Amino acid sequence: MYGEKRLTQALTYCGGIPFVGLAVMVAAGAQKGWTVNAFIAYGAVIAGFMGGTIWSQAQATSVEAPKLLVLSNVAALAAWAAMLMPGPLGLGIALQAGAFALLLALDWRLRKASAQPDWYFTLRRNISAIVLASYALIAIAA
Repeated sequence: MYGEKRLTQALTYCGGIPFVGLAVMVAAGAQKGWTVNAFIAYGAVIAGFMGGTIWSQAQATSVEAPKLLVLSNVAALAAWAAMLMPGPLGLGIALQAGAFALLLALDWRLRKASAQPDWYFTLRRNISAIVLASYALIAIAA
């Protein structure tokens, strides 16, 4: 399940580029409306994808599988709901950031149960820090 370490690492960090790039664009004042919408849309897609990775890992292990299945869906749905929220931008940003924090916590649960190799959780922790820092920058700048 974890056989493509280098490719997984490369694709994961490349997946962080839109978060960082869009957050920097917002901070620089570049078309804030479009850029923030693009950021939130990308966040919803990636949270759904990451929810799916938790889903597959939960299926492959018996470690808290029902809890992991439900919470990975909650995170994905919360990120999607953030796209639909009217009103202050901060609420949608906070909801999506919370979804990514939840996904990291679920990865931590899997790691604690030895259901993931060390390198994978390290990767998830590092990319989550990058993503959450991007959410913080958006929240401050937007």
